[in-house]
Amino acid sequence: MLPTLGRIVIYRAKTRGCPLTAIVTATRDTLDPIGLELGDVPPLETDTDVHLHVLTPGDQGSYTEHQVPQGDRPGTWSWPERV
Repeated sequence: MLPTLGRIVIYRAKTRGCPLTAIVTATRDTLDPIGLELGDVPPLETDTDVHLHVLTPGDQGSYTEHQVPQGDRPGTWSWPERV
């Protein structure tokens, strides 16, 4: 299944691989061509790469990650486990 705009996913933090909640903010299909041309937003290389807004439980609150591939190692995203 391909990621879609607004979906909640699990992001594995680059530092220690801690799982964090994230929201998909862009997919290849939703990127604004003018924003890409102006360099306001980085391109996405594959259909499963996304830009994310990552939520944290700490004081920082949230941050943005660009060009995030799907996977199970630090710096990647995955679908939440269904229970």
